[in-house]
Amino acid sequence: MDNYRKIEKPAPANLELRIAQCYYNAKDSTSAVQSLKELVEKHPRAPEAKEAMELLCNLVDSPGSGESALSAIDDLRYILGKNNPLIVSARFKAAKKFFEGKNYARAIETLEELSSELANSGKFADANFFLAESYYQLGRLDESILTFKRFTENFPQDKRAVVSLFRMGSAQFKQNRFEDSVKTFEKLTAGHPECEYCPAALYNTALSYKKLENWDRVAATLKTYMEKYPSEAESSGASFELAAVYEEQKQYAQANKTLEAIRDKTLQCSGIWGETTFRIAENHMAAGNETLAMDEYSKLTVIEINPALETWALNAMARAGEYYERKNDDYKALSYYERICERTKGLAEKPSWLDAVKARIDVIKSKVVMQ
Repeated sequence: MDNYRKIEKPAPANLELRIAQCYYNAKDSTSAVQSLKELVEKHPRAPEAKEAMELLCNLVDSPGSGESALSAIDDLRYILGKNNPLIVSARFKAAKKFFEGKNYARAIETLEELSSELANSGKFADANFFLAESYYQLGRLDESILTFKRFTENFPQDKRAVVSLFRMGSAQFKQNRFEDSVKTFEKLTAGHPECEYCPAALYNTALSYKKLENWDRVAATLKTYMEKYPSEAESSGASFELAAVYEEQKQYAQANKTLEAIRDKTLQCSGIWGETTFRIAENHMAAGNETLAMDEYSKLTVIEINPALETWALNAMARAGEYYERKNDDYKALSYYERICERTKGLAEKPSWLDAVKARIDVIKSKVVMQ
């Protein structure tokens, strides 16, 4: 009997679980992951294995243990099977963590591997949306469009269907598929008229029509946008876009009406005031209203040096000089050109056309000498 030695039996699963729980509660994540993995490897069919897997799932979300927990779960696939609900749940939790942490490449890798396992689960909608958004964020636009489209078809009542439509339209716009982007954005605004994405979708519809050079539709869409969402329209510069459409169509009176409305709301010392004034003058000149054009140019040429307005003031002086040259009033033309040279002396970045102005000064002076 003295020589009898009792054979050691493996620790029961419940004891191993308690040990692992101690590591877990003590936030010793490295030891917890190792203990939980060993428990499942030794007792894959024991009830404790399920609880161990749930703790491993929790550790996927824990700072410092996420990668090791995920690695352990990946290894356990070969014991429990890749279709095991606990494996699928843990790996989906990891994919969600990658997505929320903007690690889109890892999210895509994990979700693509899980696609068949999640097809009939309650996580399928989440998986599809995470995958589509990850594709979009990484610029994989074809895949994002296809996945967002599938999401809107399979889950039309999901609140993220609206986001999916907006992303689809945005991706199509980035791909220069403007007819498709119009259809997608219009589907969003028609089907979800009160949603938060409607203002941006309506504005993007106008931009898509602009790319298609469908000027009537651009103008109509921008007007609707400005009427329905005045605050958003002001911040997005929709009025400038509308004025540009009228200018493109040579509807100069309408363009100036729009620009004047913008100017009336801005301070005279601002760059916006300078831009609108210059464009109003340009439109008058294009329409053949030279007197009105010169009145507008003069509002800029009389301004003292102001960094916010200087670009527009110098351009207005150049236009005034050109006008007086056409009228054979060389002295007035020369005075504007010389003022330009004087005002640009201290500028770090001089106008690209300054040399042309200096050349005109030489031409005019030579004419005056000859006279």
